[in-house]
Amino acid sequence: MGLMPIHSQKKSWISFKNLSLQKRLPLFVCLLLIGVVSCFSIISYLSIKNLELRAGRQRLLSLTLQVANMFSESIHEDYKNTAQIAAAAPISDFIHYRDEAAKKKALDLLRQIGSGGTSMFAEILDTGHHPLLSAGNPLYLPTPRYHHSREDSTIAGRVYSFHDSVFYSITIPVLESGIRTGYVRRYRFVKITSKMIAQFSKLAGQGAKLYVGNRNDSFYTDLFKPVHYRLPVNESLVGKSYNYTDDGGTDLIGAFRFVPDTPWLVSLEFPYNVVVQGSSRFLFWLVLLGTFLVAVGLVVAWIISKNLIRPLNQLTNAVDTLSSGEFAEVPVSRREDEVGRLARSFNEMSLNLRDARSKMEEKISEAEYLNIQLRKLTAHLQNIREEERKLIAREMHDELGQLLTGFKMDIQLLKNQLPAYDRGRVAEHIQSMTGLIDDAIRFVRRLSSQLREGPLEDLGLIAAIQWYIKEFTRRYNIPVTFNCSHAELKLLPAVKTGLFRICQESLTNIARHSHATQVQIDLEVNNDELSLTVTDNGKGFTTGAHGNTDSLGLLGMNERALMIGATLSLRSAVGKGTTIKVAFPIGKEQEASS
Repeated sequence: MGLMPIHSQKKSWISFKNLSLQKRLPLFVCLLLIGVVSCFSIISYLSIKNLELRAGRQRLLSLTLQVANMFSESIHEDYKNTAQIAAAAPISDFIHYRDEAAKKKALDLLRQIGSGGTSMFAEILDTGHHPLLSAGNPLYLPTPRYHHSREDSTIAGRVYSFHDSVFYSITIPVLESGIRTGYVRRYRFVKITSKMIAQFSKLAGQGAKLYVGNRNDSFYTDLFKPVHYRLPVNESLVGKSYNYTDDGGTDLIGAFRFVPDTPWLVSLEFPYNVVVQGSSRFLFWLVLLGTFLVAVGLVVAWIISKNLIRPLNQLTNAVDTLSSGEFAEVPVSRREDEVGRLARSFNEMSLNLRDARSKMEEKISEAEYLNIQLRKLTAHLQNIREEERKLIAREMHDELGQLLTGFKMDIQLLKNQLPAYDRGRVAEHIQSMTGLIDDAIRFVRRLSSQLREGPLEDLGLIAAIQWYIKEFTRRYNIPVTFNCSHAELKLLPAVKTGLFRICQESLTNIARHSHATQVQIDLEVNNDELSLTVTDNGKGFTTGAHGNTDSLGLLGMNERALMIGATLSLRSAVGKGTTIKVAFPIGKEQEASS
């Protein structure tokens, strides 16, 4: 096999040809600048991001405080307006006298604050918060109502809803000579205008979410309608910022404050990405700058490596050619640098491999020839062995059988010719000799049958297997089940002999080694394949990879299978018995027999 020269590519950048790789490598240090710039950019981005987060948290806390104070001022404004009504004389007169005249005047005042503008209902309560007089629509009242205790310092009640509208109450004590005689309570709904929304969005920023709710987490609203919300932190973080992720997977930064003089709290939240959007834009520009630097670095690296990679590509192509079974030679254009020395070493290795491969192929050819000759010799020896077995069986049956039969007849004739007075004791010895001769004749017949493969020659494979199963069961007392779906198969004598001997050897191994109590033999034909399977429930054994074993009996069976063109497989495990299967393609056998 000759050497295949690899043509070198067109040479360029001659100024780099005499430089070694060690001298070229510093050229790539410039690419490290990109890494330095990237590290500096990342540090700058993280610094800006932290500053932006700190400023965003401060702004969030400030806005939360402003919103809480705004609600407090609004409640106090409503409180002042309602207090003017509660301080009117008709209210005190009604609580004190409760006559019709006082009731009419008090009712007129309640209608002013209970059914106009954002007010839905107003009522007068006694000191036990029991209703005495009311005006407005009672459908808007909460169930149950929120009552102030004597120690309750709030002037507003809890927030609640009705038909997706949000309501709250304002409670004003009625004093007479400094003594609390009752209460005036006013129920109002929260009315948010588009102007207020625009002002809040301008003040808070994009993506801000404001929630108002009761301190006990019983109700929350976004000032438009009730919402499903729960404060994600406990009261210990009031006036502090916190981070959390909502059910939708959005990262949020929030803060909350209690509204003074109310049982309310306000919670303000910003999306995390909105807070850090400035640093995100900065990162975007960093990515663009990094991309530009990487592109410049790639161009520089390509220009520099173009000359360096060419000889390595030649070596790579040569290695690929070598791996495909051909031998290649690399042109040596650089004799002083590392690549040149590597090319020379590769060419020497290729020559050595070529010589080694030639010698190895010669050895393989010799081994294959010897293996074929050994298989032919084995097959020839097996055939000679079978012929010798048949010849010995025939000689034993014809010669030794006839001699024993003639000997038996002579003894019987001798017995009949003995005098009557001398027949007693001699007849016993003659009878004993006759029995021994009968045993010898049966032994000769049995041994002759075994040597002649039983009825294999006369009746076929299936009958021979059935005959041997009977002999095996009688001799070893191990029951054998034989399953066959065909009456007889047309097979060449060598194939029948090989299958019968494998079955015979399998049963012999079972009797000697397996300690089995049950054996099953299956002879089947499926998809032009004849399979003979012998399975026992014995102690089994451990096989090597692919079912290999060092047993001479199994090796002999495998050799018999190869001689007839069949494949033998073995499956066994300790405590789980053994299965031997021989698969023979009967398509070729039928073509040969036809």
